Amino acid sequence: MKFFHGIAKTEVESQDLYSFYEAFLTVTSYYQHSQAGRGSLIAKLFQELLNIESNEKVLFEGRVSNFSKILNKGCILEISKDEDQKFDIVVKMNNTMVICELKMKIYSGCTAGRIEIIEKFIKFVELVDKDEKLYNCFDLNKIKEIKLIGGVLYDIEGNPATLEKDIEWQICYSGLKNGINRLINFLKNKNLNFQYENKYRNCALQISFILKSIKFVIYFLYGNQLIEAITVGESINYLEDLKEKLETKLYDDIWLAQLISINERSILNQMFRKNKKLKNTLTYILDHYIRDVEFKNFFDNFLKKKSKSKEDLKKIIIKIKNIIKKDKELLKAVSHSKAIQIMKIETTYTIDDYLADLIQILLCPKVFNFLLLQYRSLHDNKEI
Repeated sequence: MKFFHGIAKTEVESQDLYSFYEAFLTVTSYYQHSQAGRGSLIAKLFQELLNIESNEKVLFEGRVSNFSKILNKGCILEISKDEDQKFDIVVKMNNTMVICELKMKIYSGCTAGRIEIIEKFIKFVELVDKDEKLYNCFDLNKIKEIKLIGGVLYDIEGNPATLEKDIEWQICYSGLKNGINRLINFLKNKNLNFQYENKYRNCALQISFILKSIKFVIYFLYGNQLIEAITVGESINYLEDLKEKLETKLYDDIWLAQLISINERSILNQMFRKNKKLKNTLTYILDHYIRDVEFKNFFDNFLKKKSKSKEDLKKIIIKIKNIIKKDKELLKAVSHSKAIQIMKIETTYTIDDYLADLIQILLCPKVFNFLLLQYRSLHDNKEI
């Protein structure tokens, strides 16, 4: 990004390189301040590491309307869409409910992300206060305590996060302080007597109060103590395992999808600059899917297969490659694209590998259907 910033097109030797960096900034601008749902991903990895299924005691990515699933005595909850918040992890332990919101690193979500966590907790407390059915559900199941736990797993270097490191980095911690002030004002306005707890040392917030006979405790914890609070001290050693598992997932899925998206955007820029046509590998696939019945049937059959062999993948790669070969400019742009050059640094990576990775992204029905819908719309409006 430093390389690209402030550079005019005439100063860059390779126009293709300029297109790649331009595409890089355009694509990443959408999520530079977002962790792309890593909290949800972390919750799923917790589920794997703890070797448990969502059952009568644990919910991963659990909505308030689904809390009845982990309570011993069933309740019928009618929660409005606006109030039906989703939390990363929800655990029932005896007479206690533990509700968690996680951030991966101290910069994840930053100021807005910290405020959001506290605001979600405030909103939940308000809901319990006004929704008699929800409160009665807790009361019926003898829930005496609800712990609302927010926290950060790692510092910038990838080590277990600490309050000290968070304060040292400053930027996001100010958002947390803002959120805490909002919480204090909320409790005062509700005339709820609160007190500060001192159970955890590595903690930015420990505050408790009683609402309708239920004790609420709100924490903001870091690193190992966050894990300890969620698992009641049973899984402190899981933090390093979680990190390794998370990094593998991010490289395989999120990183790959970003690189392919950036590369396709870069090719699109190049093609438009050369012949004023919006085309890249993806648009060619979508266009042939719409126009070519044989290709559509072939592609649909491939997508529908529950188990796809390497031979199946090779066949569709050849099919797509033959389509691209009809356009020599596009074939050249794809073959010499920056994604292939980057991947070649560490391994043998060809256009066939690139097409295989692109197909991997299209295997997600939601992604493919969304792209197809967008392409049809642009095509019908003659924007392509």
